[in-house]
Amino acid sequence: MNLDERPSLAERYTAALSATNMMVVPDERRPVDLLIAAGWCQESLGTALYRLAREYDSVRAELRKRQGIDRIKTDRRAELRKAIRKSESAATRTAAVAELERRDELDRYDAAVERATIAAALRSLPKVQDMVNRWVDQHCIRRGADDLKVTDRLHIGQSALGIWLDPLCPHCHGSRFVGGYSVERIECRPCFGSGRRPVALHPTNEGQRVGLEVLASIESMVATVQRQMRSYVSHEAERYMQRASAQGAQAQLRARLRELNSSAAAED
Repeated sequence: MNLDERPSLAERYTAALSATNMMVVPDERRPVDLLIAAGWCQESLGTALYRLAREYDSVRAELRKRQGIDRIKTDRRAELRKAIRKSESAATRTAAVAELERRDELDRYDAAVERATIAAALRSLPKVQDMVNRWVDQHCIRRGADDLKVTDRLHIGQSALGIWLDPLCPHCHGSRFVGGYSVERIECRPCFGSGRRPVALHPTNEGQRVGLEVLASIESMVATVQRQMRSYVSHEAERYMQRASAQGAQAQLRARLRELNSSAAAED
């Protein structure tokens, strides 16, 4: 998000989760209003997924805040790729490629550790994962995917939820580039500039197709919840403006009555 952009609905909801003041104040917009909006939405798998995603973002932000951001890591990777392009000897190129691959593998390992650490801190994850698994099972029955066993369906449910919660490339973190701080800014090679990590949901073609359908359904369900929340927030904002306008008109009327009473008293 750019600094000159307004926070998105998801970002405001994530911030509301860690807010310390949960007091509801009439005619005043507060973080707690977004929590009320989420509760106003019809309880469903989409609602549970939305809350889980915001909990995930909040835990990850706190974890990365404690650990700090290692920008030198991306600079060093950009330097290695520049060295590969300009290497004059095979030995130099081979050494740079090996070091780059080692660092890419280390990034993937660090990302897996981070995801596991976050998952362990998510209180709502077990319940939501169970809901997703049951939905996957029902989806497989509806589409007649009888070749997928129970273990396959569990694997698809866990993979789809994991990819949806954290879809970004672990090397460029979604920026699509590495470097740019003190060295040349170049396209991220592992994700081919997409900013996303591979969507590998199942080793078989049938399982992968079902997994992609599950992933698309998850995104659709959450998008529905976001529309409902925006509708609620927009409706409340409109009511607030109407009340403010009415209060302003009443204040002007009272002021005018005071003026008339003062004039009448002066004449007497």
